Parts: sequence; structure tokens; C-alpha cells
Amino acid sequence: MKRLVILAVLLLLAISTAAQQATFTDVKVRFVKSDKREMDEKGADLMLDQAARRLRVKSGDRPLDISFDDVQKVVVEVDTLGRKANFGASFVGLAAGGFLFGNTIATSIDKPFDNDHFVYLEYKQPNGSIAPYGMTIAKQSVPQALKALQTAFGDRVQVPVFDEKSEKMEKAQLVSGRTAIAGPDSIPVLVGDKQQIIPAKAHLRYINTDKQHPLPELRPDKALVVVATPATIMKRIGPEKHYGVTILHANYVLVAVNGPGCYTFFYLDPGEYFLDGQNYDIVGLRLKLEAGKDYYFTQTLYAKSILLRTFLTRHSKELVMYEVAGSLWSDWGLEESKKK
Repeated sequence: MKRLVILAVLLLLAISTAAQQATFTDVKVRFVKSDKREMDEKGADLMLDQAARRLRVKSGDRPLDISFDDVQKVVVEVDTLGRKANFGASFVGLAAGGFLFGNTIATSIDKPFDNDHFVYLEYKQPNGSIAPYGMTIAKQSVPQALKALQTAFGDRVQVPVFDEKSEKMEKAQLVSGRTAIAGPDSIPVLVGDKQQIIPAKAHLRYINTDKQHPLPELRPDKALVVVATPATIMKRIGPEKHYGVTILHANYVLVAVNGPGCYTFFYLDPGEYFLDGQNYDIVGLRLKLEAGKDYYFTQTLYAKSILLRTFLTRHSKELVMYEVAGSLWSDWGLEESKKK
């Protein structure tokens, strides 16, 4: 009888301990590589220990062990960043193709967009400074992980919700809109704060560079738009190269050029816009932009058959700027400006 009582007590203790410790093994930490400005991911285990009030991430590359009290902010949102593919998977993925559903893409081989969720942390370090930390959690663990995070951190957990829905635009509509602004055989381009009209056959220069890394700042008279393009199935070729170029328009005006593993930002007058990315097709979001406010997006590249496509998703400032830290600057402009 005494042995049964001891076993019962041990069982209750085990149940209590399990209830106070939530562990998730389908986690990947996402971070900037130490030797170059590029994002990387490694497998990890996340544990939320309610009894010890500790958050622990077991990882060979980016381990973390911090007190609940040191966590300043947690942002949880759908991960549309995608995953990198190796050469073989990329090749088969190109051949097999993908499909667009809402704001999420799936390729039949790599399946990089599975509605996993991105978790961004800000925590206080021993020296008092605030550090960011990013990870992704597989979709099957998201409900339990979100509940555990909310139990641990309460109102410090933010779950941003954006209402914009993806829309496709026909190329004929883009051409018609540009013609209405610039006339036939011309393209309206935003260069700095000024809109210019250039010939349709004019060349744009574009390069992924690590020689500069400007950061966006708010302006009281303009809306700030920041776009990061993670390197997913379309891998980044490297700095001082161009590859996988996507053209960004705002109400038919060319406002930026971007590529995998890069970022860009620009300023627009307040108003209503259709912001789109163009590769083989044109997909975008309708937005109402206000002066003095900032808007953050990821632009995801994917392959369907042998064609490169893209879509935009609105995200939190925290997620996009975390990506910007590991992205190259998209240095683009008019070709003639390079010759001057």
C-alpha cells in the first residue's frame, strides 16, 4: 500500500510538472549569419517552464535561456517567408509547379509555406540592452504554443491581424493605367520624391549590395512603405549581383525593384493605392496609406512551372525589420543616372 501511495504521489508530481512545462520540438530559430548579411535557420526545441518562469531554446547555433520577466514583447503571426530549397528540390519544384491560395503559396515538392507561424521576441540582456530573437513554429504546434506563450507573457503577446487580401491584375490593366499617366510607350517611375516619365524601353539598373544598408525613417508628410524579399525557393546569388528581379508598382507607378534576400523602402503621398509586385503575373494589395505612418510587407517569390511569380503579404514592423537585418539593400535606379 505504501508503495502505491508513493507511486501515486510521483505520478501527480509528474503530471503537475508536465502541466507547468510546455515543450515544442518542431521549432527553427531564424537569425542573421555571423559572417555575412544573410538569414539562416536551424532546428531547435522551445520550452516554456512555468514553475521556473524561464523560456529556454535548445539550439546548437542560437541557444537562449531567459527569465519570463526579461521578455519585453512577443509577436506571433503567420509565416509567409518560406524555406530555402536545395538544388534538386528547386528543380523538381519548378517542374511540378505550385498554386496560389489566399496569401499563402505551396509548392508540391518543397511545401515551404505550410501556415507555420513566426515568433518574434524582444528581451532584456544582462547589460540592460534589448535584443531581438526570431523563430518559426510548425503549424501543428501553433495553437498549443500560442496558448503557452499567452499564459507565460499575458498582454505582452501581440497577434497582428491585417485585412488586406491578395488581388491579381491583368497586364493589360497595368499597361492601360501607365498609359493614362505617362502616355503610350512610356513608364511613370518614382525617383526619390519625384515622379518621372521614362521611355518604356529604358533600362533600369539593379544590384544586391552589402556596401550600404540604409534604414527607413518616418516622415510626417509621407507614408513609409518597407518591403523585404526573403530568399526562399529562389536563392540569393550574392552581393553585387542581380537575380529574380521583381518590379513594384503603386497605382501603376514603378516605385521599386527588389530581389531574393533583399529589401527596399520608399515614401508615398497619403491616399488609396494598389501596391503590386510583377514577375510573370501581377499580384498586389489594396491599401489606404496615411501620412506619418509606416507599412511593412514581405514579398515572396515562388516558381510555377518554369515561371517566376510573387505575392505580397502585410506584416508587423517587428517581423519585417528582423528580415531587413539579414537582407541586402536593393540598389536600383535609371540606367542613364549611372552614366552621369
